[in-house]
Amino acid sequence: MLALNKQETQIMQVMFKELILFLLGAFFLAKVLAASFWLNYTVFCHTSLELICVFISFTIFLLVWYTYENSFVVNHLMCFCFFILGIFDILHLIFYSEKIMFAQINLSVWYWMAGRFTLALILLAITTELQIKLNKHVGLFLSLLVVSFVAIWFYKCREFLPILFVAEGYTKSKIVIDCLLISLFLFVLYNLRSKFIRQDVLAYQYLMSALLVAIIAEVCFIIKPSASFYNIGGHLLKATYYFFFLKGIFVSAVQYPYKKIAQTSESIIQVFDEIPLGIVIYDQYLRLFFANKKALNILTYQLQDIYGLHHDIIVQKFGFMNILEQKAKKEKVLKDVYTELKNKSGAKCKIRADYYKLSNSYLVLFEEVPDNQELETLKIQTRAVLNSINKVVILLDIKNRIIVCNKNCLEVLDMEEHEVIGKDVNELAILLSFKADGDIIKCKRNKRIQELHEVSITTLKGKKKDLFFHIDYINNLTEEKIGAIILATDITLFKKESLKMQQKEKLIALGQMAAGIVHEIKNPLTAIKGFSQLIKYKDQDEKMREYAAMIDRETEIINNFISDFLTFARPSPPDLKQISLNKIVKSMKLIIDTNTFIRDIKVSFDLSPVDKLIVADANQLRQVILNIVKNAMEAVVDNEGSEIKISTKYHRRTKEMSVTIYNNGKAMTAEEKLMVGTPFFTTKAKGTGLGLSICFQIIKEHNGRIEIESEEGVGTSFIVYLPCAT
Repeated sequence: MLALNKQETQIMQVMFKELILFLLGAFFLAKVLAASFWLNYTVFCHTSLELICVFISFTIFLLVWYTYENSFVVNHLMCFCFFILGIFDILHLIFYSEKIMFAQINLSVWYWMAGRFTLALILLAITTELQIKLNKHVGLFLSLLVVSFVAIWFYKCREFLPILFVAEGYTKSKIVIDCLLISLFLFVLYNLRSKFIRQDVLAYQYLMSALLVAIIAEVCFIIKPSASFYNIGGHLLKATYYFFFLKGIFVSAVQYPYKKIAQTSESIIQVFDEIPLGIVIYDQYLRLFFANKKALNILTYQLQDIYGLHHDIIVQKFGFMNILEQKAKKEKVLKDVYTELKNKSGAKCKIRADYYKLSNSYLVLFEEVPDNQELETLKIQTRAVLNSINKVVILLDIKNRIIVCNKNCLEVLDMEEHEVIGKDVNELAILLSFKADGDIIKCKRNKRIQELHEVSITTLKGKKKDLFFHIDYINNLTEEKIGAIILATDITLFKKESLKMQQKEKLIALGQMAAGIVHEIKNPLTAIKGFSQLIKYKDQDEKMREYAAMIDRETEIINNFISDFLTFARPSPPDLKQISLNKIVKSMKLIIDTNTFIRDIKVSFDLSPVDKLIVADANQLRQVILNIVKNAMEAVVDNEGSEIKISTKYHRRTKEMSVTIYNNGKAMTAEEKLMVGTPFFTTKAKGTGLGLSICFQIIKEHNGRIEIESEEGVGTSFIVYLPCAT
């Protein structure tokens, strides 16, 4: 508290010295001008001093306006206050006349008083810490609105306004208003008693000086307004307290922020200097603009010797940042770079550096690497080499404990490094449900396992993976085993593709066999069907005709099954053309409407407004849609309020068209969804299980896909995706 009082005393002394100096100067100048100049050139002197005040008012306004976002609310209020004050001063000048036109001069004085009261009220709001946050454009609009309203109202009512000025000087009304104004200034001054040392919000000592001068100026106008000395003294003091306001705003809006920035920068530099790492910062043009103490000690240079040097010159001098431009521009962070540095005397030392690309600069952190850290460096370099190998690599010690593993190993095992390092390899094998012939993990002295083994594991996340596994032992110079290295390759995806190829080969063989079987079956089937139809039309026995019709019907079922089987086993190649999916759906509308109408099923169509062409076989695509619609009708035929919706859509991101066939029938189970499309799988009593298999096969040959969405209580949707023509 003692330090604070001392600071207050110093500020008060400086303030009063400056205040007395300005007051003496103002009164001296008033004495000189009052002798002859003011009487002869009253309008000129008055106008000049008022214009100075107007200039200061708009200077304050513009100063805060262009620093508005970074200024405090107090400064915002002062900005709009002096904007209004400047306009009222201009209006005061406009209506001021050398000729004695009392009505006009009375209006001029009222504009003068309006400006003073605006200032007093704003200062009162500031000192009572009234927080009014305004957008600067809104504030400007409201200021214009207020000043326009007051100016127009005064002008319209000028005949009814109390007289403030007569030939002998100011009237009692003017003196009463001046006394009220002085009272407001004194009240504001009282509120400032505990704030005048602050500069962060507003330089209150200058505000206090301005108020003291404003009070003295008003007193001058009250004492003897007709006397030229007091009149010119009052106007000079008015310009003086405007200047003090300008100085206060300038200190709080410009000087104080820059001072805080300088203090913050100094604090940051002190923090950087305390960090036991070398720190070098480049600007966006790769010019060095900062180096901390540690960096300068390592480089053995002073900051002024290297400040502003381009990166290329730094590389020539020291040689340790030569990768900054090549790598840091591509990668935002580059860590653990080991290189050599050459200092001012030419001596070299090993350093470890980290490079960071910031938004508009580059940061380099580096430290010297002692000789005893070379082993650590070697470990880091070894890890970098292992991580670059696209195989599983595990290093074991003599006790079969894992001491090193690479990044690919962790990805394949779905584990974190701390879960693997230090664990016995046989324990890890048990943990991962390791399956292989024999105990190939067990280390045997002086024996190398050169062959590959196929093994399978199940990760802790439940993923099953297949690996090619190889183990070799590491010996020292005396051929004594000191550890082992395990190499493995993830062949899970390869095996899946192999199974697909095997399945494809089986289907080809099945197709060839099916062609022969169908040929052998169709010939007698045709004969049976022909004779049954002949009996149906020739035989007069009703019972025989009924049997013949049954034979005909059953042979037709067999014929359809054989046709589906042949289509599945030996599909015909699609005749691909650019077609419109919307047109395909429209062409089938009549057939679908007819079939759904017979079964009392409500059907609706919703076609996409964006219709991109697809490459497809129109007949095969119709077959797919009809087959899925047929299944949908069978799924909802027993439902009340049966409904089928067919819609198309364009997917901009994947450049695909899709057709969705929705039904509100019974939802499918998760197992049924997985089995859909599998040959001979069906949930229908009389289904063959080949219809959807053929659909899936056709869409696959079109480079498309079928997705199924099914939810209990909602229904089932089959969505066919087909790529758009390029």
